[in-house]
This record gives sequence, C-alpha cells and structure tokens, in this order.
Amino acid sequence: MKQSHSSISTFINCQKLYKYLYVDKIKLKENEHMRLGTLVHLVLSDWSKLPSEELYLDLKQYFEINSWNNYFNQIKSQLDLLLNNYDVLYRELPLETEELKGIIDLVLRDKTTGRILLIDYKTSFRSRSITELLYDQQLYLYVYLYHVCKKEPITNISIGIITIPKEEIGPPALLKNGTLSKNKNQNTTEELYLEAIKLNNLNKEDYLDILEFFSNKKYIEFIESPLNISLFVNIIKNTENAIKMINYAEEHNIFLVNHSYLHLDCDCVKISKLKGEFNE
Repeated sequence: MKQSHSSISTFINCQKLYKYLYVDKIKLKENEHMRLGTLVHLVLSDWSKLPSEELYLDLKQYFEINSWNNYFNQIKSQLDLLLNNYDVLYRELPLETEELKGIIDLVLRDKTTGRILLIDYKTSFRSRSITELLYDQQLYLYVYLYHVCKKEPITNISIGIITIPKEEIGPPALLKNGTLSKNKNQNTTEELYLEAIKLNNLNKEDYLDILEFFSNKKYIEFIESPLNISLFVNIIKNTENAIKMINYAEEHNIFLVNHSYLHLDCDCVKISKLKGEFNE
C-alpha cells in the first residue's frame, strides 16, 4: 500500500487508528470544518464546481456565509492579485512513487526567477506563521514527490501556504449618518473599503487610519519560503523509517494500542466503542 502524509502521521500518532482507517477501511464522518475544507479545495481546483446557493445550507449557516457566489468570488479575486507574478502549472496534482503518494494543491512557477512553488491550501480562522511553513512535513513530502516524479532540482523548489478564511467578507457597514463604520473587527478588505467610500461619495481622507489598518490585514494570507535542506533530509529519512515500520505492522498484524488517558479523545476510542472493543 502506498503511504501518504496523512496515513504516516496517523500511524505515528495512533497505530490502532491507522489500522481502523487504512487496514479495516472504516470511514470517519466529516465534521463541518472538514466539509468546508473539502468544498474549498474542490472549487479552487475547478471553478465550474462553484455550488449553487441551495446547496450545503447547513455549512452556510454554520459559518455564517450568506452567499457561496460572494464567498468564492472574493477568494478568486484575492488569489488573482496574490498570484499575479506566477504561472499556474498544475492544480490538484497527484504524484506517487513506489511507496509514497500525495496530491499537491497548486504548483506555480515564478515568472521572473523560474522557481517552482508548491502550495498547500489551509482553510482556517487564523493565518499560518513562517515557522509553521518551514516545519510543514506534508510540504516537504510534496517536494520529494515533485523532485522524483518531475525531475526538478530540489534547489529550485520553494514551498508555500495559502490560508483561505472560513468566513465571508463584504463592504464595511454603512451607518445611519451616512458614514462608514471604522470597526476593525469587520470582515472586509482595503479594496472593499475604498469601493464603499467611492460608492457613497465620501472623503477618503477621513478614513486613512482604518484604510491603513485593513491594508495590513489580508483576507487571504500567502507565505512562501525556500526549503530548509537539512530539515528536508531528516524528514525524508524519518518518512522512510516510518514506512518500514508500517509495512512490518501490516505484515505481522501488530498495531500497538495507546492506553494513556491523554489518548481518550482519539478517534480510535470512538470507533472502538462503536465496535464494542473498548475496555474502560
């Protein structure tokens, strides 16, 4: 069986859960956050998959999204601005070797330098830090797969994260006195604020402070960085060792059980209870 970042991480964290999910093929029910993430990945890979407003009403209500059309079109307009200096080579690119597989969300090429940039989409209420990017093992595995399958030199590959918010944006609130709200907690952007100023024939000079605030607050965060080569080497070595351990466990049907009380929230416990295998 070819392993993925998800299956390897599951095995390292809980061998019993690995057995349930990847050997016994038990499927976990997706929660709202997982479902929205799946939908976002689907639409970003193919904009013709934009859902009609009548679909996924429970998700719209859960995340307080009024319009799928507005939500995704705002994402698209922001992405177009962020990726203006790149050529899109692939979307949802599946790659695999003899033992490893993965699907890269987005592969870009810098129009100026020619460097390859491998992007992972994250749906989140918060932005990812550069430290989180540099230690993102999944992206390092993607680099390995792209290097092996596409013969691209490691030194010409960078990694990046695009954070897609789980909330809809819109124009700033128009107050009863005809001015715009300067509340910094609004889900809006500098561009939408400028449009609202123009639409309502207001003086831009009266909103310079709030415009500066929103100019530094991006709706979609995009971070990228060259690889940490020494970390890359260590991650690949650890991955190779993990795959050997998984192969041994599957061959001999030996999957260790974690009995720590800290492990009681693991999905393996939920599945064990449903199967009648859980012992208090």
